[in-house]
Amino acid sequence: MYETNISRIERRLNWGLERLGRDYEVNELDTGDLSEFTVSGRVHRVRQFEIKDVGNLVVMTNPLTGPMQMDTFTITPYFKNLPLFTTDYMYYENKRMFLNEIYDLVDYKDDLYKEYIGRFAANSSVTERLDDMKLPSTWYDDMRPVFVAKEAKPEDDDLIFEQFRANLETFIDMEKASPVLYNEEREAKWRLSYEYARRLVEDGGVSTKLFVDSLGEEKTKEFFYSIFFAPYRYGKAE
Repeated sequence: MYETNISRIERRLNWGLERLGRDYEVNELDTGDLSEFTVSGRVHRVRQFEIKDVGNLVVMTNPLTGPMQMDTFTITPYFKNLPLFTTDYMYYENKRMFLNEIYDLVDYKDDLYKEYIGRFAANSSVTERLDDMKLPSTWYDDMRPVFVAKEAKPEDDDLIFEQFRANLETFIDMEKASPVLYNEEREAKWRLSYEYARRLVEDGGVSTKLFVDSLGEEKTKEFFYSIFFAPYRYGKAE
């Protein structure tokens, strides 16, 4: 089953990168000593990309043998009124758990924004028959207008891939339809992404505490600010 799980990870991430590359200039960045690190005994390998005129992309994997493999594909946009797009897929031998999350890190929600949030919500029907994951309540629950967290089996692998595919296609369509932000609007957009990253470290999240416990608060901030969400690449905190 390990080989099957790794092939599923490679399919999802390779497809996501290839799909973005059809419409955007996608450039890989140097992640330095944070290209690989250990959290809770699991090795995480990190690749960071700049999607030109869109924002930051992080691809993170835990591909080693053991009871679990995982992958993350997260886009943090900075140039348009777009939501944070983040996905996590976890493979526990014959069990899968996955999240597709849309976060309202935007300063305003006009009709165009609401239309596409509706499209993300409609995409959730792809996996609605699957069992829900049990997750604790968090401070950012109200920031997620669309949130899919499900459990699945290997026979559902094509279905859970389709959830990701549909959402990424919707994100790309939304990006194409949205106007570019300038000056104060772009600053406001950046500030929301920065504050979200800051609160994840300082107030915690479902997985953030594991990072802080393993890397320490300062190294986790460096990872979030420079690589994972990367607000430091696109602006500067006061």
